[in-house]
Amino acid sequence: IPEYALFVLFFPTFIAGPLERWVTFHRGPSLGIDLADLGPALEPILYGIAKKVILADRLAVYLADISGGPLGPSQASAGIMFFGFGGQIYLDFAAYTDIAVGLGRLFGYQVMENFNRPYLARNMADFWRRWHISLSEWIRVYLFMPLATRRASTLRLHAAVLVSMSLCGLWHGAGWNFMLWGAWHG
Repeated sequence: IPEYALFVLFFPTFIAGPLERWVTFHRGPSLGIDLADLGPALEPILYGIAKKVILADRLAVYLADISGGPLGPSQASAGIMFFGFGGQIYLDFAAYTDIAVGLGRLFGYQVMENFNRPYLARNMADFWRRWHISLSEWIRVYLFMPLATRRASTLRLHAAVLVSMSLCGLWHGAGWNFMLWGAWHG
């Protein structure tokens, strides 16, 4: 039970992921800081902190400044905000993952990488293979595959994608807007 509690509450991945699996986690070493891993562990931690503080947080302030007054943003500002917000979200999530990877290594665990250049994806399916990889894998294994079954009809496959991605939207935020966003991605 203590080992499972550690897995559930492992603070480097607890807040923003990556979503680790028990089978991978429990095969790791016993918890303890290994000074030999200090340098390789600090690199992603510092990189993540810099990504968050220098890039993501400053981009958020810039986007708030251009959001416009009571009439809202201009057309050019809205375009900058659209792409800027996508960049800010990526930098935030990727920074948290970098920090989790480094902290995991510091404590002797290998935490998976969670982003693989998602904005270079060829299409939406490729995007989800690169964005929050652990969440995409969790959705595929625990939602999509049970809904799709082995010999599913085309209609059932499309329904499985739509339901899975709608629930993915709800994971990102509790509201109809997030569910519709997920359905659009599906």
